[in-house]
This record gives sequence, C-alpha cells and structure tokens, in this order.
Amino acid sequence: MASGNEDRPGATSLTDAPVPDLAVPVARDRPTRSPGKIALDRLRSNLPAMIGLAFVVFIGLVAVFAPQIVDALGHPPNQTSVDHLTDNGLPKGHLSGISGSYLFGIEPQTGRDIFSRICYGARVSLGISLTATFLSMVLGLFFGSVAGFFPGKVDAGISRVMDLLLAFPGLLFTISLIGAVPDNVPRPVIIVLVLGGLGWPYIGRLIRTFVLSLREREFVDAARVSGAGEWRILFREVLPNLTGPVLTYTMLLIPGNVVAEAALSYLGVGIRVPTASWGSMLSDASAYYSVDPFYLVVPGLVLFLTVFAFNLFGDGVSEAFNPKSNR
Repeated sequence: MASGNEDRPGATSLTDAPVPDLAVPVARDRPTRSPGKIALDRLRSNLPAMIGLAFVVFIGLVAVFAPQIVDALGHPPNQTSVDHLTDNGLPKGHLSGISGSYLFGIEPQTGRDIFSRICYGARVSLGISLTATFLSMVLGLFFGSVAGFFPGKVDAGISRVMDLLLAFPGLLFTISLIGAVPDNVPRPVIIVLVLGGLGWPYIGRLIRTFVLSLREREFVDAARVSGAGEWRILFREVLPNLTGPVLTYTMLLIPGNVVAEAALSYLGVGIRVPTASWGSMLSDASAYYSVDPFYLVVPGLVLFLTVFAFNLFGDGVSEAFNPKSNR
C-alpha cells in the first residue's frame, strides 16, 4: 500500500530527506615552529635589541666603507695641517673647529681630521674585537665541549689549563705579553692572539657545563645504541644544541674585546700612532680636555654607543633563547 506522502505532488520520502552532519570536525595539526624560528620572532619583538642591532650594523658599514666615506666627506686620517690651528696649537673656532670640511673638528697640534680617524678607528676596533672573539669562541667551544663530553683525565687536564689561564690578571698579563713581542710582528695580530688566547677559558667553562648536562640526555643514549661513535655524537648531536648559549655569549664578548682594545691603545701598548684607534684618540685627548673637551667627547661617545649597542643586542639574544623569558 502506498503512503499518503507519495500521492502528494512534490512530496519526498524519508529516505530522500537531508541528514544533518553530526560528525565532529577533525582538528588539523597546527604548523609547529622550530626553536630557531621562535627565538628569531622573540628577538624581532624586542625593541631595544633591534635598536642596538641597527647601530651595530651602522657602525659596521662605517668600518667596511671607511675609505669611501672619508673620500666623500673628510680628509685622509693621517694628513696633518696647521692652517686651522691657532698659534698655541688649538683648533680655530668652537667645538674643535667643526665646519663643513671638518664634520667632527680637528685634533690639536696635528690638525688631523677627527671624523676620518673615527671612521678608520672603527675598522681597527671592530676588526680586532671580532677576530679575537671568533678565536676565543672556536677554542672555547672545542676544548669546553671535549672536556664536558669526555670525563676523567681529559676533562681534568683541560679544566686545569682553563683554571691556570683564569688565574692570571688579565690586563697586566696582556700588557706584559704584548710588550715582550718583537716590533716586527704586526701589532693587530699580537692583540688578536693575546685577547683570543686569554679569553677562551671563559666560554670554555660555560660550554663544559652545558655539555655535562647534554651528554646524559636520551638522544645521546639513542645515538650510542645506534652505533654512532663518540666524536660523531659530540659534533652531530651535542654541539647543535649549543647554538643559543654560543650566540648569546658571543654577542656579550664582542663589546668586552672592543673595550679591551681601546684600553690597550689608551695605555700605549695597543695600536701605534699614526694608525687611527679610538683608544689612542682618547689618550691624546686627555691632555686637552680642559681647553678642548669636544676632542675627548667624540671618540668617547662613539666608543660608549658601540659598546652599549652590542650589549643591548646581546641581552636581546639572551632573552630570545631563554624559554623562561617574559617576552
């Protein structure tokens, strides 16, 4: 027997009625971000770190393109002139004789362009500090990781060497070593070797501490079970997990080496005249601060801003790789 619905025009059967979709939607996997991507995003959101990075990039470009900048805006850094000096050797005019030709004024007695010497001094300071930092990081990363990964005699021997180097008074020992080197050896090479050779134990002890913790992790045990050798585990499994601490300490070590190079030049055992250096400029300016204070302000301010910018950026890198940071 046919139902009543079938006799009505346009009627549909129960089997033709639409069935509501009661299925629970399946949640799609959200794309996961790598730790490096997370750290980079945290660093970008750190305004002080970005300001520090901007100034670091700026002073780096000044150092790289110092010859072109000086040719366009200044005078050769070692060119002396007495045309703009008074009879007692001081610059004519105010603020060390600032003018359109001398953007930062001129040096007393010599008449050399301060702007040009600041630009070339950036090459010396950044070049020495970056090279010394790289040397310290390579030595510290290698010896620190080896000491932490191979316990026993290897760890004890390397640790005692680091303790021995850390026991020396850094500045006095550096001055003594530089003074004992023959004059025919380039002075920047000496400073890099001394700063880098004496600075690696600091990063070495830090790396050793991290490796001591990492060597007990599950992924290291899994690599051993799979048959990987100890050196392969160290370089392929352990060292990649040290990226954060290495970058953080590198950014904090560079300004220390900048100050160290300036201090050595200020004391007369660093870069020699007539090569431009911020430290030697501060040393020369200390004799004229009462009559020409601007000559002291310029190199001192540039040195302060450079170190401050590196510290800002270094703090930002440290917070970016720190999972407990509030940023």
